[in-house]
Order: sequence, then structure tokens, then C-alpha cells
Amino acid sequence: MATLDATITALKKGVTEMTVKAAVTNIEGWQKKLDAEEETPLKTISKELDQLKELLQEEKPDGKAIGKLMVKLGHQTAKAAGGADKEGDKVKEMGELLAKAGESLA
Repeated sequence: MATLDATITALKKGVTEMTVKAAVTNIEGWQKKLDAEEETPLKTISKELDQLKELLQEEKPDGKAIGKLMVKLGHQTAKAAGGADKEGDKVKEMGELLAKAGESLA
């Protein structure tokens, strides 16, 4: 199951260091958590994560498209952190790292 600390650590190491399988497993863990929530913005993020999974699993992944989507997801995640509880700072950090990683690909 995806955790904030594990995802933050992975993003700090660099997304190109993750295998596609590890990235997809992490994404699916986040989707499971997000789908359990009732907030519409979180469900929107989950749908965007579906698109990211699809892009990652293509025969020839398009780094630029992946990067653009990661930037979008990063901004959405950081914005959603405003409504988060005690973990809000970590959620915001994760969103910022996701956007930064996406910028490096796009």
C-alpha cells in the first residue's frame, strides 16, 4: 500500500529510478485510498492517476506526456493538501515533488 513517506522518498530519489511495475503499484495504492474518499477533487486525482498508469505502461512511454500529467497531478495534490489533516504538510510536499519530477520529464 502506498504511503506518504515511501512515495516522498521515491520522488526524492528520482522517478526514473523507479521501475514501471513499482510506479504502477504505488499509483494503485494511492487510487485505493483516494477512491475511498468522498471528496470530488480526490476522485479527480484518482482518474488522472489512471491516465498516468496507461502512459507508463505503453510500449514506448512518452516522457513528455508523462511529465505534463505529473505536473498537473502534482499541482492538484498540493492543492488538495489544504484540506488534509495532520499529514497535510507531507501531502503538499509530495505534490510539489511530483510536479518538480514532472517538469524534469516535460
